[in-house]
Amino acid sequence: MVEFAGSRFGWWLVALSLVFLFSQCTESSLSSSVVTDPSLLQINLLIMRQNGNDVSRSATVEAYVRDRDGKPVANNSIQLKVNGTALRLNQGATNYYGAFPYYELKDSSIRIAGNQDYIVTVVMSNGQTFELGRIRTQPDLTADHFTIPLTHHRSRPLTIQWNNVEPHSYLVNLWHQCQGEGSTSELKIFKIREKKDPSGNVVQEERSVAETDYLNQRLGSGKGNFVLPKSYLEGNDTDVNALGVSVSSTETVKADEPFLPGSTITSQREGLYRIDVTN
Repeated sequence: MVEFAGSRFGWWLVALSLVFLFSQCTESSLSSSVVTDPSLLQINLLIMRQNGNDVSRSATVEAYVRDRDGKPVANNSIQLKVNGTALRLNQGATNYYGAFPYYELKDSSIRIAGNQDYIVTVVMSNGQTFELGRIRTQPDLTADHFTIPLTHHRSRPLTIQWNNVEPHSYLVNLWHQCQGEGSTSELKIFKIREKKDPSGNVVQEERSVAETDYLNQRLGSGKGNFVLPKSYLEGNDTDVNALGVSVSSTETVKADEPFLPGSTITSQREGLYRIDVTN
């Protein structure tokens, strides 16, 4: 199985990195204060699910809390809950830019199902509870939604088909985008290369780092297909022994008042698949 490090939270980590890069990196004074006013907090919560033939089924909930200046808030007296289950405060790793504390739930703590409503609440330091908002997760990705082969001959074109991967129509998404919300679905195809030892044994597989080896396709609602030309695997790519396929759907809704503007709840579903290339 190929290691998909960095792909789990793609857009999520990039966006957060930019926020921290351009904001002050010291921890907020709210981390050590009694906080009773939810309008002092910006909260961004992500519910992430993964499945497919090249990754184990998993689910994670992460939330980042900041003050109005963008400084991270790590306060043990503030609780975040998803359907009544409290997230754990993780102080996070520290690097050149500072500390990145966040709240989290792992698989053993909560089961995240498809096509289910999840309510996010915040318990302030004085015990008062406020609803951050709610979101419905995307339906589980099944063979009815997405069809790919397990193997593919190097010299032939490859057709990938989908049906209702994107749950919302163009007009519905357009309306949501006008409200600062929205849903997007994307197909990504990339090459997996093998490394061999002097005896010809495969000792490692890794995703290609070449930008030209990545193909991206925005998915609309309803049925569709993508044809990968046979030229994609022609030439000197004899070390390409598999294709990686990612199909993801991301939906974001704005949080309820009185939390700070920019507070959001996001549901992301990602399927990771492997197609072995044959000669």
